Amino acid sequence: TPINFLVQERDYIYRAENKKAAKQDARRRTIVRWQEEWMNSDKAAWTRKLIKEIGPWVDRKYGSTDYYLTQFLIGHGRFAVYAKRMGKVDRDTCFYCGAEDTVDHTVFNCQQWVEKRIGVANLQVNTDNIIEKMLLSKTNWDKIK
Repeated sequence: TPINFLVQERDYIYRAENKKAAKQDARRRTIVRWQEEWMNSDKAAWTRKLIKEIGPWVDRKYGSTDYYLTQFLIGHGRFAVYAKRMGKVDRDTCFYCGAEDTVDHTVFNCQQWVEKRIGVANLQVNTDNIIEKMLLSKTNWDKIK
């Protein structure tokens, strides 16, 4: 949660007479404001494409992020397009197949990773639904992650 929203949330709770009710109301209001800001941002386009709804993502009861999931979610890391843009490598092509090496290519298309994708093939994931499918169940989360 962005710090400015947390500050407002805690202030709202602090000033309320009924702390328990205020806590739930404050959280709901925070999610609504955060969602509005999220959808109107010109930053993190890849992440916004994946995580369309903030509420289900932050309120999930299972699943934690790790190094690899974070790289996928932000589109940064060991993807040649990003590494070239950061001046770390000279080429932006996939080491395995020569295609443009984006996060989308690596996760969904590169033939090198077909065997890893077989376990999630029946879930029919793509950039538009992968997070929604992960949030459906812990089993899905574990398979996809």
